[in-house]
Amino acid sequence: MQGMQVPSSISIETIPQRCLLVGVAGAGMRALAAVLSESGRTVFGTDALFDSPHVPLSGPFDFGRDRNVQLLTTQAAKGILADVCICSAAIPADHSLRKQAVANGIPVMSLATALGRVFAGRRQVCVAGTHGKSTTTALLSWLLTTPDHQPGYFVGAQWAGPEDSSFGGRFGQSEFAVIESCEFADSMMQFSPNDVLLTGIDGDHFDWFASPGDEDEAFVRFISSQSSHGQLVANADCGRSMRLLRARFPRRHYCTWSMMEHPAADWHVRILQTTATGTQFELRRPDGVAEQLSVPLYGKHNVSNAAAAAVMASGLGVTHQDVTSRVATFPGLRRRLQHRGSVEGQTLIDDYAHHPTAVRGVLQTLREMYPNRRLRAVFEPHQLSRLQKCRSAFLEGLRLADDILILPVFPAREQFDVPVCLRASRQFAAEITADGTSATCVDGVHSAASAIRSTGRPGDVVITLGAGNVCQIHDEVHR
Repeated sequence: MQGMQVPSSISIETIPQRCLLVGVAGAGMRALAAVLSESGRTVFGTDALFDSPHVPLSGPFDFGRDRNVQLLTTQAAKGILADVCICSAAIPADHSLRKQAVANGIPVMSLATALGRVFAGRRQVCVAGTHGKSTTTALLSWLLTTPDHQPGYFVGAQWAGPEDSSFGGRFGQSEFAVIESCEFADSMMQFSPNDVLLTGIDGDHFDWFASPGDEDEAFVRFISSQSSHGQLVANADCGRSMRLLRARFPRRHYCTWSMMEHPAADWHVRILQTTATGTQFELRRPDGVAEQLSVPLYGKHNVSNAAAAAVMASGLGVTHQDVTSRVATFPGLRRRLQHRGSVEGQTLIDDYAHHPTAVRGVLQTLREMYPNRRLRAVFEPHQLSRLQKCRSAFLEGLRLADDILILPVFPAREQFDVPVCLRASRQFAAEITADGTSATCVDGVHSAASAIRSTGRPGDVVITLGAGNVCQIHDEVHR
């Protein structure tokens, strides 16, 4: 195996035996818990969500009997003698468990640091970029998995399917570790990439990057840390990515794919048709040979994700025949155009989209999937900084819906109280209405669920959009 020389001080042995994960209800932390458990660690997980009497620890967050993971309330976790405390990005420095760990001399590390250590020494295939990281990482992991080869992987989302197989992480047994690599807080710099897949760069994480230049520099540092022997695969349709690569890596060889017929691209993608089971597309290789593939996903963005994974997998030695057969059986991820049933003749769908580019792509896909049906969007803005920076882009994307319900802003890492978040969403709803699309601000999940039932019509397509609590609407609607 060719790859970077990992410092001897960074290895899986630096992850102690007893790990306390704070914020474990998040998809990324749940994936890490699964990876650590499979690596032989004893994992304790806690989350503020578990402090509610309405969230049983034996319910949907249970890891199952076959995993060495014990879920605890915050109070119960204070009595655990852990060797390390691993915190999600949402856990502030003054959290009681974090402070307790520091006071007791227990090391505290981030999710990304733990991942970098647990996968140290493996051939790290890192998927980076603003959009499509989770789906592309999951697809690539799926393509590399065979009965004889079980790669490690980390996906910041849950697989679709039964609860006992839904966690987005696996320690694995093969040389490969496929890692979703986020640019926020320099998380991706905790990895030692041998191969890099760059899905594209689009302005985001405004609470971390002061300017687009700072954001570009983060990706430059990451690509610069890559092994000189590894593959670099990039999206030729992303002008910003291509300008960065040409300017900062003029002598670097990289492979590109395109859905827009860029003549300089190495691989070309063309959608052939959509069916009841997914999308058929053509993938033309650098040698000019064109192959037809089917993926059980919809939308141009997902076809691009599938093509990207296929290009990288081919470079890693997966045969074209295996790529074709494996892509067709991809189980998908939750919260990615996930069908959540129906109520009173309305089709309910959920998606994680919280960036204007993703919102526009999802709504455009639904327009194509459900022509001539009323499309209702329930949107929860994610962070005031993102809403403020991308206001006009959100207005443009949401215009694709016929009717919109706006939830209060989900502040995530920002310190804003409920009245401020509600006021910001009311103002945004008024701007959408003034722009020509009907929009109403509701004060929470329960109100949104009530509005769907009371104002919906048979035949409506209802899509919930956002990275916060908006997905809980489906549970409310089905009660």
